Amino acid sequence: MRVTHINDIRTTTDLQFLNNLIMDNNFGSNQMLMVECFNRAIDLGYKGKFPIPDTKKFIVVDTWNGEGYSDLNGSEIKMFDDQVNAERYAQTKALNELPLPSDSRYEGERLDILRKEDQVDDEEFLVAFQYEIDDDHGSYQVHELKKNAYAVMIRCNINDVVVLTELEFKQEIKQLKEEFLEVQKRTGEDEEDYFDYQPGGDIFISAWDDYDFQFRLLKNVESPGIECHKCGTNNTHDTDEFGFCKECLTHL
Repeated sequence: MRVTHINDIRTTTDLQFLNNLIMDNNFGSNQMLMVECFNRAIDLGYKGKFPIPDTKKFIVVDTWNGEGYSDLNGSEIKMFDDQVNAERYAQTKALNELPLPSDSRYEGERLDILRKEDQVDDEEFLVAFQYEIDDDHGSYQVHELKKNAYAVMIRCNINDVVVLTELEFKQEIKQLKEEFLEVQKRTGEDEEDYFDYQPGGDIFISAWDDYDFQFRLLKNVESPGIECHKCGTNNTHDTDEFGFCKECLTHL
C-alpha cells in the first residue's frame, strides 16, 4: 500500500485506512510511519488493538433541556459493545430521572420509547428513551458508532444528537464561528461570551440564534473494559496496552 506523503497519515480521519497500513507487511518495516499511524489512531480517539475488530459499537448519549442544561448535556456518555446492554443502561437511566415509585408521578412525568424504525423522519438514533418532567425534557439515546466517529453534537434545546467524524466536527465548529463573526459585526459581542472551551477539547456554544450546542469528544469517553476469561478482572483499554490482563497477565 502506498502513502504519497506522511501528511496522508497525519490528516486522515479514516481509521480503516490506518488499519490497512499497519497490517500491510511491506509498510510494517518502516517503523517511523508505523508510529505515525498509531499516534494518529490515538488522536482519532481509538484505544483498541490492531487489526481493528469488525464489530459494532454503540454509544448512549444523555440530553437535557431544563435547568442547568448548559453543563448537563452529554455528561454521562457511555460506550457499549452491544445494543442490548446499551438499551438496558439507557432505559434504566431515563427511568431513574423520574420520581419513584411510579404511582407518585404527575400526569406530565412520563417516559416515551422511540425507535428509529417507527419514526417518520430519518432519525439518527436507534432508540431514544425520552422523559418529561413538567415542561422540561431529557433523553438517553442509543446510537451506533462508525469506526471513525470522533465527537457527538447535541442541540440542547431540542434534545437532538448527531455523531460526527473529525472532519464533520471541524466543519461544524468552523461554520458556527463564521456565523458568530457576522453577529459580532452587528453587535460587538465577545466570542468568550458564547464559546466555552472546556477541558479535553469539549465545547459548549451558547445560542445567538436557534440552538445551544454541546460538543463532546469521544476520546474523553470511558470505553468498556475487557473482562479476563481466566480471572474475571475488568481491563480498561489504557491498562491493556499490550493485550495482557493487568492482574494475572493472561493474554486477552
